[in-house]
Amino acid sequence: MGTITKEFLSGSTSGLPIQITVTGVAAGTTTGTTIHTSTATGKDEVYVWASNMSTGELVLSMQLGTLSGPREVKRTITGRSGAALVIPGWPYAGAAVIRGHATSGVSLSINGYVNRIVT
Repeated sequence: MGTITKEFLSGSTSGLPIQITVTGVAAGTTTGTTIHTSTATGKDEVYVWASNMSTGELVLSMQLGTLSGPREVKRTITGRSGAALVIPGWPYAGAAVIRGHATSGVSLSINGYVNRIVT
């Protein structure tokens, strides 16, 4: 049986929110703000929530191991409505990188955690 530990997102400092600082990215041209890099020796079950502090809607694009295409997930985050679940415990391995960028502004913050499973 494996060992499960709860970890901070690797892009976070001491579990604090990650500010999305990359905006207006054209598909496939630039990487977003790094949210998490999965372990190379086990599996990371990743949970991510986004909060929008502005009054308007923003689109959060999550790059899942690539810059664009079928591995990019987009989610509209309503302004000032609390945390919205973006990644609901999807497993990642092999040092996969999860990044995020927004349509405009720097009003989006990311919170979350990882259940790291090592066998």
